[in-house]
Amino acid sequence: MSVSANDADTRRSSRALTRAGSTSVNSPPLTKATQSIPACRSFVVRVSRNEIPHPKTSAHPSQLASFATSSFLGPTSKGTSAPPFKEAVATDAEVVIENSQYQELIAKEAKHWSAVRPDPQNPQIWHDPQLFEIFFGKHYRRLIERAVAAGPAVLELGCGEGNLSIELAQRGLHVTAYDLSPERIERAQARAQRLRLDHCTTFRVGDLNTLTLPAETFDSVVAHDALHHILNIGGLCDEVRGSLKPTGVFLVMDFIGMGAIRKVLAAALYALVPTYQPYRAKWSLRHRLRGFLADENRRRQSLQDGSGSSLHDESPFEEISQRSIVNEIRKRLLLTAYETFCPFWYYFAAKIRLPKGMRYSVARLLHVMDGVLLRLHLVRGAYFFLEARKL
Repeated sequence: MSVSANDADTRRSSRALTRAGSTSVNSPPLTKATQSIPACRSFVVRVSRNEIPHPKTSAHPSQLASFATSSFLGPTSKGTSAPPFKEAVATDAEVVIENSQYQELIAKEAKHWSAVRPDPQNPQIWHDPQLFEIFFGKHYRRLIERAVAAGPAVLELGCGEGNLSIELAQRGLHVTAYDLSPERIERAQARAQRLRLDHCTTFRVGDLNTLTLPAETFDSVVAHDALHHILNIGGLCDEVRGSLKPTGVFLVMDFIGMGAIRKVLAAALYALVPTYQPYRAKWSLRHRLRGFLADENRRRQSLQDGSGSSLHDESPFEEISQRSIVNEIRKRLLLTAYETFCPFWYYFAAKIRLPKGMRYSVARLLHVMDGVLLRLHLVRGAYFFLEARKL
């Protein structure tokens, strides 16, 4: 994947990021992150629509080069092991976005995440600790344990308000963390100070699409629910690979989405069953159906043609990378663990209106039903856990 871009303005006011894509809260930016990028250039992403080689096959050096072309994940093994891949064919398509358009969209993305709060009419699993534990707890703890085992220096990509970073700091790690939203970074910094963890945490504002990282600095790089928002996923993976120490590890827990049939079923069930969102409000959201059903390829095309018809209204980079995440990592690093989970029923756990006493019992039942789908190899999970090391 290749990119040339000026850094985006991620603040809602006139406050701007540095040209290199990062600033810090109460700490100086990294030296390499002060290099500017000419403002006249467009944001260019080259995307290969073919599968990539299995790591046991011989890969051409160009596939491991900086900003290598991205590709889309083929059929998976729907469960525990890494998916099979075919040999890559060099057929590329460019996604070109004018710099002004990119800056407008990335500022909109930052504004959205700065304002995110629990919504009683549209509850999310991650806002309910018990639901999160039921569906994601096992893999989340696995991510933390692998990071702790890797060594003391850790980088988090897309840290939000710092929940994971603070948990890692409480385990004795020294954490550097980036997020697009200045407001979320400020809240993360304030929380770390309240917990007296500011001596071992550094929170920085940064656009992960254009971020530059120091070489061979981190024992681990972690990303939780962040990479599916990154357009330049290949460029970011190049930076991750370069920033890892020779024995470093890249740990990812992220979203790769449901297939088209599951999306249609999910939309239909959500429209029909009682949820915390009233039926009238759900009907008013029908214009979002096209975006909900869009895959990564369609979202990127919508981005390039300027229509925005398949993009989320408030979060234009939502799901802009899905299946290509694993592909781009696998081009540069050796996968040592890969597992998908939560294929379908997780989607309804926080949304179905139920008596309070039944909420978590039904959630556990839905979790079991998701497990059955995986064990029968009917579908792959919509989420994945991944561990990768340098080749």
